[in-house]
Amino acid sequence: MALSNWDILAINSEGKSCDGIFQHKEMSVEIYKNWLSIKSPKQWNEKSDFSEPVIAHINSGDLNICGVDIKSIRGPQNSVFVFIESYKYNDNKNFDKNYFAGIGCYGYYSKVKEYLKWKGIKIKYDEYNVGSSNYDHETGEPSDEWNEYITLWKDSKVIKEIKVDKSFGELTEFVGVMPSTLENFKNWLERVVKDSYGKDVKKWFDSINWNELIRFNQGDAFFTDPVNVGTKIGEQENTIISKLINKL
Repeated sequence: MALSNWDILAINSEGKSCDGIFQHKEMSVEIYKNWLSIKSPKQWNEKSDFSEPVIAHINSGDLNICGVDIKSIRGPQNSVFVFIESYKYNDNKNFDKNYFAGIGCYGYYSKVKEYLKWKGIKIKYDEYNVGSSNYDHETGEPSDEWNEYITLWKDSKVIKEIKVDKSFGELTEFVGVMPSTLENFKNWLERVVKDSYGKDVKKWFDSINWNELIRFNQGDAFFTDPVNVGTKIGEQENTIISKLINKL
């Protein structure tokens, strides 16, 4: 299940952890995988290229739509960082201000560099990818088991394929939102807040207890409420899907 690859940490207008969805009048902004999905049933139409009720996707950049000011950039772990502030009139003809911020990132860490060092392989490469197959890549013969292979690329050409030695252990590790990514996000958000107008946004930022924030896996949240599957940074477990597969 693809959603199990992605992790979220989101902060609502009270400075508390939330489910990654910002609601404003007739529209919402949702952290989905590692981009932002803007939804509005009233603005969507059947000629749109998006599935109902999505009207737009944001990978990075700034956008103001329907009174919602969205700022986003790309971050570590192939992530999106987002900050939102919105304004709407209340019954006293004053502004109600709401804030939202968060991270949507790839939740797995690849140990390819560690593996190559462990095997004593010193090859300069531009990119790599990891795949698995049930045949031997050297002989082309079928295999009784599935094996992982690391493919190294340089100048858009494959320069080496390496069969993974299983005694190394898992080549990828589920890490969720990493502490370094959270720190990077916090620093970015602080800079954005300083450039924002008014004291309320600074008060909101200062209300955030960074040590108590909860991250959760989007695939896990498919099965239950994010509150039930969320953990503090660094206290993540394997995803529900991974646990189910391991039992097979």
